[in-house]
Amino acid sequence: MNDPTFLSEIEIDALREMMNIGFGRAAASLSEIMDVNVILSVPVIKMMQSGEISAYINSQSCDTIAYSIVEQFFMGKFAGTSILLLPESEGKNLISMFCSAPIEGLRADEYATLSRETILEIGNILIGACVGMISELMNNHVSFRPPHYMNGTVDKLMLDEHMKHSGSLALIFKTIFHFDKNNIQGNLFLITSNESILWMKSAIDEFLGDLR
Repeated sequence: MNDPTFLSEIEIDALREMMNIGFGRAAASLSEIMDVNVILSVPVIKMMQSGEISAYINSQSCDTIAYSIVEQFFMGKFAGTSILLLPESEGKNLISMFCSAPIEGLRADEYATLSRETILEIGNILIGACVGMISELMNNHVSFRPPHYMNGTVDKLMLDEHMKHSGSLALIFKTIFHFDKNNIQGNLFLITSNESILWMKSAIDEFLGDLR
């Protein structure tokens, strides 16, 4: 793309390698908590205007699908909003693996509480690993507000309205949880300003220059 704020293919490849390192750390934390081996990978990274996110999500699946969502704001030189988006069916699979006790007999309110706490825990770890890796690359400290849990369809959650205040660009990380018997997919969105993206691009280019 000609837009100077968009990452080039080489920069995307470098960022993907860094994210796989960061998510490796997150996977180690999740494996310890869940007492089951889990591997996290980031096979796809996309970049788009933040106002295109709802259309992108709906293009990947039916617009009536319900999602479990963790939203968390981060502050620093690289600042914005992070959102982990999991289809509810995938979220239920994660919850069943995360919890040692069976969940089938839980009351609706008990399951809702368990779901919220589990997805928040997973989101907090993933978002911390992802944003932390970028901040480490930029040699900058980042702080977080407490994460917020939501669920519902994309239209009901009004994601585009939710994200407007954070900036104009979105980085999308397709996230895959690899378990022994199955894989679970989700998306992690980082919505940030043009200025933050330009700072990140500069740090990636400096990193690539050091490798040459």
